[in-house]
Amino acid sequence: MGAHQLGLQAITRGEEARRAGDSDRAALAFAEARELFNQCGAIADEARTVARLAQIKRDAGHRDAACRLQTQAVALARESGDRGSYANTLRHLADLLREMDDARGAATLYREALEIYQAGPYSPLDTAHAMRGAALNAEQLGDKARARKLWRGARERYAVLDELMRATADDANPGVAEADRHLAELGDD
Repeated sequence: MGAHQLGLQAITRGEEARRAGDSDRAALAFAEARELFNQCGAIADEARTVARLAQIKRDAGHRDAACRLQTQAVALARESGDRGSYANTLRHLADLLREMDDARGAATLYREALEIYQAGPYSPLDTAHAMRGAALNAEQLGDKARARKLWRGARERYAVLDELMRATADDANPGVAEADRHLAELGDD
């Protein structure tokens, strides 16, 4: 069995451990996968794996460590040439920067991620999540007009996914509900 297949198996073990709440075991499996993907030159898989490691750090409240790992994931995704993965890693890094009160740094990353999502045939959910993060960031910067525009775009995309979103909630599409709540708080143009 080759390094790539072993790396995929390590990812599966890591995801199972993460779902079971064992972040230490998940991190070990993801670290193993990262090394295997690095050995066989599977850069896109390595980028996704480093992003998983960053999420574990983020979930544990270690934002600085998460930010360092997510920055590595962005660089790897860029190098891989996978534009969707690159946009996704950018969005997650932007989310981290926003949470760390670096709204200006986050704005640049959200803008780049949204340009990629809007230029290609990417998932409406990924685009909606990027718009949501950018809208929260615009609110943090006090740019109500941009926040309203982004919340409207996010709402539109979440609404397209109504059946999927309702399957994860009791009765309402949580993406639409959150967008409506923020739009009401922001008021009219």
